[in-house]
Order: sequence, then C-alpha cells, then structure tokens
Amino acid sequence: NDPQWVYVANSDSIVRFAYRNGDLKASGDPQTIVDNIPANHHWTRDIAFSPDGKTLYLSVGSGSNVAEDMGKRPRGGLDAWVKSKPLGASWGSEAGRAEVRAFDPDGKNGRVVATGLRNCSGMTVQPATGAPWCVVNERDALGDNVPAEYATSVREGAFYGWPWYYIGNNEDPRHKGERPDLAGKADIPDVLMQAHSAPRNIAF
Repeated sequence: NDPQWVYVANSDSIVRFAYRNGDLKASGDPQTIVDNIPANHHWTRDIAFSPDGKTLYLSVGSGSNVAEDMGKRPRGGLDAWVKSKPLGASWGSEAGRAEVRAFDPDGKNGRVVATGLRNCSGMTVQPATGAPWCVVNERDALGDNVPAEYATSVREGAFYGWPWYYIGNNEDPRHKGERPDLAGKADIPDVLMQAHSAPRNIAF
C-alpha cells in the first residue's frame, strides 16, 4: 500500500492532505473536495472508504430531534419533491441531512446512498461484504423504551424512517398522517439496541 492522501471530515466539508509514507505533519494546505455540508446540531462527521478505495462514504446527521422546523410540505409540493429526490429525502431545514452520501475519492459524482438515518455514527465498512455500517441514535420524547437505537448496514436506496417512521412501519405521532406514501417502505435495521443507550461506534 502506498497511500497518497489523508482525509479529514470537518463539520461543513471534507478535505484531504497530500501524504507520503513517513510524513508526520502536513506538507501543504488542505484540498477541499466536498463543501457546503450542513453544520449545525449533529455536527460530527464520519467518513469511510469502500474496500477497493473507489468510494468515499459520508454520513450527515439530522439538524434536530424530529424535524420540528422542517415544515409540513416542501416548496413546490410533495409530488414534485418525491419525483425528483431519493426515497424519504427531507427538505427545508433538514435538506441534505439524516443521510449517507457517496463520492469518488476526489469528491466528485456525489450521490445519496440512503436516507432516514437520524444520526449515522461510527460509520465503518464490513470487510467481508464491503457494505457500510453505522450505529444510529434515534429520536427522543416518545418514551423511556421507544424507539430502539440500532446498528445497521446502509443499503443502497434504502429509507430508514426518520422523521416520519421508526424501526420499520411505526409512525411517529408527531408526524401522523404526513407521509402515507412512505408507509411500509422504511427498512428495518439489522440490530436493535436499548432505547436511549446512545451507541457511538461499531467495529468488525
């Protein structure tokens, strides 16, 4: 292996520094490869590479507990939004959040991998399958034992529920009746954990 870059995930950007074996400090200024990442509230960022090094994954957490300020409908109407955005994509103050994105190593060709992940933390890649995984701290104020936190593989095109549903087809009462089009479409996470236990990392 001959790594050429060190990548750093900032709250609002991904940068990389040129690297040569043996370097103990940066030899030059950082190169910004992804910018304009929403930076408030869940402001920590996780990045991980696919085993072949060709895909850079980025997790961006939500900007709130349960999208209280997002608004009931996106500008231009829900029908137009659904047709032009990934399944379960949020809008307004939550646009571009609660999702996992993927890029080329130089930051180009960005796309959304999955949505509805309130705060995908400790992201890593399962070495046998190459799939990204993370642990998710779910929403508050539904009760001491609801909803479960979870660990899950991040499946291409999947929607994991936030903010309208949780752990499959359980509708959040604070968003009751807002997205009947998403009923039955939220993926169920792989491993459930005690509610409010706040898992922070995952390793294989």
